[in-house]
This record gives sequence, structure tokens and C-alpha cells, in this order.
Amino acid sequence: MLRTIIAIVAGFLIWGALCVPANALVASFFPGRFESDGGTFDPAMCLVLITLSVGYSIASGYFAAIIAQQDARRAVWGLAIVNFGVGTFVQISYWNSLPVWYHLVFLALLIPAILYGGRLRMGRALSSPKSTATA
Repeated sequence: MLRTIIAIVAGFLIWGALCVPANALVASFFPGRFESDGGTFDPAMCLVLITLSVGYSIASGYFAAIIAQQDARRAVWGLAIVNFGVGTFVQISYWNSLPVWYHLVFLALLIPAILYGGRLRMGRALSSPKSTATA
């Protein structure tokens, strides 16, 4: 159980550690397309941010599954639920800074992308050879 909690927390931290600097980097490359609060109504920038968030989500689910090991499924689901809760709060706080479609797409892709990242790892673990030596 402790390993599961650590995996969820680590996955959450990984998501944030990827998101914050990458989004800041995108905004610094395209300063005219972002407001001072980090918001944008530029459709191309919104698509870039959504694409990046899918990448962060896949990575965080993948690493949560690595950390959790045998309890990967529970950890990845826990991470998905936590990130969805926090993501909903963040989207509400940025409601007037981004288009409504952005918020809806972001939230709609968050859980499936995290689960996909975990599944990538779990599928890899399932296909890796294990020593099954019988006497």
C-alpha cells in the first residue's frame, strides 16, 4: 500500500515537473500568443498545450506503474483520479483564460492518457521474460 501511495505522489510530481517548465518554455517561444496569466485563446497554442499534456500524462502513468510494481493498476488509477481532481480545479481557476473547448478536451484526455501510460508499462512488464525454473 505504501508503494502505491508513493507511486501516485511520484506520478503527480512527475506530471507537474514536466508541465510547468514545458508550458513556460512554449510561452517564452511565443510570447505574443499568451497573456500574462499564462492563458491563450490561440487555437494552435491550445492544441500544443493539449498535446504536451497528453505526453505528461502518459509519462506520469508509465512511471507510476514502474514505481508501484505489482500494484501498478491501482496506482495508475489512483494517479488518474488525483490528477483529474487537481486538473479540474486548475481548469476552473483558468476558466476565463482559455477557451471552453480547451478545458473540456484537456479533462477528457487526462484519465485515458494516464491509463495508457500505465498500460504501456504493464504490458511491457507482462511481456518481459521471467525466470520460471522448475526443479
